[in-house]
Amino acid sequence: MDEERTAEVVDDRSWTRRFHDHTHEAELLVSGALLFGLLQAPEALDSTFDAYQPRLSDTAWFAAFFAWHYVKLIVYALVISLGLHLVARAYWVGLVGLDSAFPEGIDWEQMRYGPLVKRTYRGLVPELATMARLTDRFASAIFAFIVVSLFVFSILGGALFAAPAWLIGHLVTWVDWHHPWLGMVAIFALT
Repeated sequence: MDEERTAEVVDDRSWTRRFHDHTHEAELLVSGALLFGLLQAPEALDSTFDAYQPRLSDTAWFAAFFAWHYVKLIVYALVISLGLHLVARAYWVGLVGLDSAFPEGIDWEQMRYGPLVKRTYRGLVPELATMARLTDRFASAIFAFIVVSLFVFSILGGALFAAPAWLIGHLVTWVDWHHPWLGMVAIFALT
């Protein structure tokens, strides 16, 4: 009975390992699609805000103004993160290609430098497989950060940002909300 359970656990771990070995393909696809879409988002956000801005009441304008800035901040942060992820994955692909082309690594004996330089370079340059593994982990960590950031920003944006912005805009009637910097000074003064 215990042997069957152990075999199931080992089989489950091997499936997880195989799945993990191929997640880079999904990461590249999702990152590329998100980056392509998010590069077009700031202009769409600006035109949408500009189109609806004259129709909004003071309260709604205040909430929309801060939501617009919040979403643009998120978009720019995600564009930078996705760009960094794609650069890290491109570097990783290059390392994997070099490792497959030169499985033995650098042939230090073919170098035309002296023994001191060769020894120094050997100490400084890690193995290609090690560099590829570390780059893979780095790129996966960036991707995890992007996914978690999307969920956190979405939840925080709705619950902790839009509702208080609407409430403050509704309760504070003495501020001219069409001058956003005055509105921000009023909010900082109230908090």
